Amino acid sequence: MLGYHHFLSSQLSDGMKAHLMGYIRQGLSLAQVMAHHKTYVKEKALQNEHVTCDTFILHSNVKNLAKKRADKLWQKHSKEPITIKMWVMENFEPTFYYVEHALMDFNYTSQDDMLFILRIQTLWQLE
Repeated sequence: MLGYHHFLSSQLSDGMKAHLMGYIRQGLSLAQVMAHHKTYVKEKALQNEHVTCDTFILHSNVKNLAKKRADKLWQKHSKEPITIKMWVMENFEPTFYYVEHALMDFNYTSQDDMLFILRIQTLWQLE
């Protein structure tokens, strides 16, 4: 017997995690993600599809996915300039402009306090 607690602490499928991460990447708030999921579940119900663990997502599921994404995006290195450079290399699409000031000054020796300029442009800003 699995028990009531096990039923409530369901694991999301990889497909549902990817689906929710798409909303999180778009920059939707927790309430907006939950509203989209509610619409998604209603569509599935109208089609008489099976109820799965993915039907019962919680706010905490979305929060955890958003936190994992934030950790993955920002916690690259103990030094901020190196973290930013690594993030720019992995996320080139939203990067509008990036310059390291150390590249302009050949006498610059330390990366600990290296200055940089980073400009980001999201998809909704282009619309």
